[in-house]
Amino acid sequence: MNRTIVESDHDLFRTSVREFVEREMTPNVPRWEEEGIVDKELFRKAGRAGMLGMGSGLCITLHNDVVLVDAQVMALNAGELSAEEAAKAKWWVTELENKVISRCLQMFGGWGYMEEHPIARAFWDARVQTIYGERPRS
Repeated sequence: MNRTIVESDHDLFRTSVREFVEREMTPNVPRWEEEGIVDKELFRKAGRAGMLGMGSGLCITLHNDVVLVDAQVMALNAGELSAEEAAKAKWWVTELENKVISRCLQMFGGWGYMEEHPIARAFWDARVQTIYGERPRS
């Protein structure tokens, strides 16, 4: 395809991402769906491949949210997690999830709109999280 708004670096990156998805994601989707979780190693591999460049601010926020969720799980297991704190964390992480998946959807371009592609399913899974509880009121 001849594009006038992108350069060869864009095509190289697009090809690298597609190959990464085919190699690291597509074969694992059935297992992830069965287990209900994506391996953390996927994100490490994507980071090493330079595919998590969503801006340092978003990456730092994402890292902090992983720490937040881990702390929430520890508090829940210890019987110390209040409903209010759980609701705050759910809201915060859901908002971030939607920011991240929106950027991923843009990165995958047209693939993100084909229902059989994992990124499209991830987008719909993320969007439904916003209705699993009340949204905060301003």
